[in-house]
Amino acid sequence: FGEVLYYFRCKRQDSVLTLAIISVYSDPNPELLTASHGTFIYCNYIGDASLQVISVDCIQSVVSMVPHRLEGYRVDGDYHYLVERPGLDVVRLGGGEDRLS
Repeated sequence: FGEVLYYFRCKRQDSVLTLAIISVYSDPNPELLTASHGTFIYCNYIGDASLQVISVDCIQSVVSMVPHRLEGYRVDGDYHYLVERPGLDVVRLGGGEDRLS
């Protein structure tokens, strides 16, 4: 998972590439991932120490990484948990679920 910081276009030989600079999160915490049967994805935000340039074609979906601290669970770092399809619940309130794919 990564946070897109910005997009840009770059000319390379005869083609123009559309790229993104992303800040990559750590791998999910394996203990919590196993205990939740793969439903709680909890990652450390590494920030500028993990910048990468990727093609926008590599972006598979948009998710939300919500900052969170677990009570009674000691971890060092800036941890976030994954929320897929942020805002989908609001779309359903408006009756838009028939149009979703």
